[in-house]
Amino acid sequence: MTRILLLLSTLVGVSACYTSQPVESPVNADILVRYRAILDSLPEGYAILTEMPTLIGGIEALIRHLNTGECRAHGETVVEFVVDENGNVLEPLIIQSTSERCDAEVIRLMTEDAKFTPGRDIDGHAVKVKMSLPITTRSR
Repeated sequence: MTRILLLLSTLVGVSACYTSQPVESPVNADILVRYRAILDSLPEGYAILTEMPTLIGGIEALIRHLNTGECRAHGETVVEFVVDENGNVLEPLIIQSTSERCDAEVIRLMTEDAKFTPGRDIDGHAVKVKMSLPITTRSR
């Protein structure tokens, strides 16, 4: 049964590739006009994002690095920060604390070790994005 469904889906996909009908873009001019109107109504410094910043190396690597450092408490630390146009972390602030040692280590990691791909607006420009990140640590 699985093979039949796979074969059928392949045939449908191949036949769709050879259709003579024009392919319509998913974003038409009407939608872009509406986005522009929304953008114009936003307060200064705000943008509509099409791509959120992404932590290079992933959160797991950052947490692994944190768990080998000074932070030995069990809990969740939440840090708020800004990712700039170059992917750097600015203005880290602990908004939920586990312990003073963990807080200091999270701030150090975010400012020294964390690097992000920048967020992008609908025009594809890199923009500053304010984010928060929960970091769960475990005691040893």
